[in-house]
Amino acid sequence: MAVEMAPSPDHTRRLQSIGQFVVVLPSPCWACEAEGKTDLNRNTYMTVTGTLFLVVAIVHLLRIILGWPVEVGGLSIPFWTSWLAVLAAGALSYFGFRQK
Repeated sequence: MAVEMAPSPDHTRRLQSIGQFVVVLPSPCWACEAEGKTDLNRNTYMTVTGTLFLVVAIVHLLRIILGWPVEVGGLSIPFWTSWLAVLAAGALSYFGFRQK
């Protein structure tokens, strides 16, 4: 017995078998298919992720410099966590731009 689930027949490119069921998954880059492209360019992906991690690092650095308090569920988050986040996000951003 096979069950097919898909948003539309146009965007079905991959099949995945799960036990008795076959699930039709949408194409990973349906927007690119309209332009005739099949995959996301690696350089574009690395630039986008590097930029996102850079923004996260800058926001954490601004929190430290400007003294913005952060509370999650009534728990005050200490500033040392932002120092760790600046280091981690900065490193990920660096590697994202470096891997191009």
